[in-house]
Parts: sequence; structure tokens; C-alpha cells
Amino acid sequence: SLGLELTIPDFIAEKPASGPFGKIVGNYKNFSEESQLLSSLLLEILAEETPHKPLFNPKIILKIRSETFTDEKARATLLEAHKLASEKGALYFANLLEKSQNQSVFSGSGCKLEADLNQDWETDTLRTGCLGHVTINMPRIAYESGRDKRKIFEILRERCEMATRALEIKHRALKQHSKGLLPFLMQSVNGDQYFRFENCSRIMNLAGLKEATEAFHGKSISEDEKTIEFTEEIVQSILAFTQKIGRRRGRRLFPAILPDFEASERLVLWDIERYGIAKVRFSGTREKPFYSTISRLTLQEGKIPREFLAFERKLWGLHAGGNLTVIELGEVEHKPDELMSLTKQIAEDYNVEFFTYNRKLSYCVNCRRNWFGILHKCPSCGSTDTLTLFDQFALA
Repeated sequence: SLGLELTIPDFIAEKPASGPFGKIVGNYKNFSEESQLLSSLLLEILAEETPHKPLFNPKIILKIRSETFTDEKARATLLEAHKLASEKGALYFANLLEKSQNQSVFSGSGCKLEADLNQDWETDTLRTGCLGHVTINMPRIAYESGRDKRKIFEILRERCEMATRALEIKHRALKQHSKGLLPFLMQSVNGDQYFRFENCSRIMNLAGLKEATEAFHGKSISEDEKTIEFTEEIVQSILAFTQKIGRRRGRRLFPAILPDFEASERLVLWDIERYGIAKVRFSGTREKPFYSTISRLTLQEGKIPREFLAFERKLWGLHAGGNLTVIELGEVEHKPDELMSLTKQIAEDYNVEFFTYNRKLSYCVNCRRNWFGILHKCPSCGSTDTLTLFDQFALA
């Protein structure tokens, strides 16, 4: 992934800038124009490389700060990005408007690091990363509890404890063997190790939380307020666990809801095999079921549905380790300036931290053209065998 800054952040602006041969060439604030030019050129290259098919690698992350909407050149580049997003998707947006969030960094999957360890953005977010994540099957906990509320929290604690132990074992193994396994990352200069291993985060990734609460109550979150209230109880229980156990077993133990395509499909297939398809709550179709590992919303007349916001607000505590919100554009055309206005609203009013616009596309190899939506026959040549379908979040 590549993170693009459209303006120079305040906490970097006055830092000495390193030039050729390591010489200091002023401060980073002096290179605002060059930074914006590089961002604009990169987006131009991305547009040239994706005239028909989207490019999913590298993942481009645009960082949105308050100055992004007021700086003329930054706005122009942001509009350019939204033109690309409206046609192909494949761009990510990091909301850094809030003061508490403005030093955060994100990976393309939504994994997040903040200046929360030493309150120093450089040691807390640079040259470190995620030690690993363990995905917890939330619906399985609901099925095993037999709809006993006390039991569901007992099983949840057991699963969290198991995930924590697995991450601790990985930490010990890497600490012991990392110099042989990762010689480049673990090299030292003047006693300073390149990769800050002890600053890594450890993630408990929750798969199917929405499906778990619906399975427990037997009703959709849009139908029953108690389902949302129960979700909030689960969130508080997980947060209490991470705060307590994190002090003993890892300073950066976080819950998260991050994309995991493989696990989301595999876990639901195991549950269907064990409990039967009639009992299991899942997303997707009977042919391609999965448990949700992203926050997904579909725009309604260009607006965000209220029920989505009500449910998502209950989950914010679980986004400490990261989250990805996927906004489905459907088959409707969206003008770049309208989409940019929506981005501004999402960032300012709804405080969604990390999100992307998903555009489902059908591409005909024969005609070298694409269409919005998932088609089964090329509208131009009528062929069915020449179509390639693009939906990077089909199983999340």
C-alpha cells in the first residue's frame, strides 16, 4: 500500500528534511508542492493503467486532513481521486480529521496504528506493524451458547483467551528466531534495530459479529432494538477483556474487524456442516455464504442509511486495531464532485475512519470494454465466456 499526503501534516512540517546523500535540505513544509505533484502524477498513472480493468495492487490510501478540503491543489488532486473511485473503486481513504486520529497510519486491509504506546508518532507508527491476527468465529459462540446469555459471555472470554495465547506464542517464537527468519528487518545500526518488534500490535479479529447477534436473537438488527443493545454488551465485554489482559500479555492487544476472505468463507462452511444451513445465519448466498468481516453499506439515493449508522456506532470500540468500511456504489453513475462531497460528510459528520468505494465491474476481453455491475452476457458482443467479473469484497 502507498499512503498519499495531499498536505504536509503539522507534526512533520518543522522536521528537518533529508536530501541527497543524507544532507539536510530545509524542513518538510518546504516540499509541499513536490508532495502534491507526486500524488497527482501517481493518480494519473493509475488512471492510465486502468482504462478498462481496476488495479487492486498497490493499494492507494489518500489521507484526509482538514487542510485537504481548503487547499486548492489538494482539492484538485482529491477530485481527481474521486473520478477514479467513481469509475473503478480501488482507492482507500483514511480519515485523519480528529486531533486524536491525525497521527494514525493504516494498511490496505484497515489495520491501524496510533501514537498510543509512547505518545510518539515516530516510534509508535514507523518501522513497526502487526505481529499477527487471530480470527474469532463469533456466530459459533452464539450457536454453542444455546441462547443462554450468561454462557455466551463465558465462551467469548474463552475464545479471546485462546486468541491471546496464540498471539503470545507467535511473539515468543519470533523473538527467539527472528534474526534468522527476518535478517533484513532485524538488522541494527548503532544499537538501534530497524524493525521495532516490541511495538507491534496483536489483533483479535472478529468474524460475523452481525450474524452472531442476529442468530442469538433470531431477528435482524434493522428489526429489533434489542439486537443492537446486545451487540453493545458484547463490545463492552471484549473491551474489558483486552484492557485487563493487555496489561499482562501485550501492550498492544486490540480487537478489530478486518477483511479476511479465506476465514469468512471457511468458518461458515464448517458451521453449516455442523449445524445445518437452516440454523446458520450468514451473508452472501446459499452457493457462496460468508461471515462479515467488513462494515458494508449500500447508498440509498446517494445517502447513508440510518440503521447502518446506529449499528456501526455500537462497534466503534472494536475498531481500536482497525476496520474497513466498504461503500457499495451499485450500478448508478456518480459524479466525482458529488462523491467527494459524500467523502467530506462521511469524514466530518459520521467519523468513519477508513473506507473505500467498491465498484462491481464486468469486463469483456473480446470487446475490451467494461460495464457497471455483475453481468452474465456481454451487452456488446453477446458472449458469455469472455466476461471477467471484478468484485474484490465478494466474500467479506
